[in-house]
Amino acid sequence: MGIYKYNYFKRVLEKIAGALTDKGLLKFVIVALLSINQEISAFQKEIANKKPIDKI
Repeated sequence: MGIYKYNYFKRVLEKIAGALTDKGLLKFVIVALLSINQEISAFQKEIANKKPIDKI
């Protein structure tokens, strides 16, 4: 299920980027995508550092 959400999110971003680049806002698109990429990377690192909860 996760990969489908990722692909949907990617398609939405591509449509937004396409619309903005048509209006000459390519720099804004690049900055926004880099920012999103940094957030995703930070979130992945945070998840990787979490320890599983021990069963009681």
